[in-house]
Amino acid sequence: QGLNGSRAFVEDHPEIVKNIQAVFNQDNGTGRVVNISGNGFLHAYDYLGDWLAKVPDTVSQHIETIFPGSPGRGGSDYASFVAAGAPAFNLSSLNWAYWNYTWHTNRDTYDKIVFDDVRNNVILTAVL
Repeated sequence: QGLNGSRAFVEDHPEIVKNIQAVFNQDNGTGRVVNISGNGFLHAYDYLGDWLAKVPDTVSQHIETIFPGSPGRGGSDYASFVAAGAPAFNLSSLNWAYWNYTWHTNRDTYDKIVFDDVRNNVILTAVL
């Protein structure tokens, strides 16, 4: 079903989308976030750089940033918001060993979760 949900939300709620300050999308399983791109937004560094400075070093030390980056081309829900002009950013994470046999299947179970990485991502997203 891909991006049907985010596309429908953007289309059905333009009044919400026009007031969005930032969307942070993490859709790479439970891996630690290691990359944030500015998605082509020219002034993304001014904001994301300031916000990342407030993230604890133990969380941010693994994150590489690319500014302004290239506009998101799709693949995850952030793209629907970018297409509507909302500043949306994909929080890309480490690859994990199980993705090719469980991701988006009924075998994608709790025993695959790396809780330290999930904790890291929760702290990052909350501070951003």
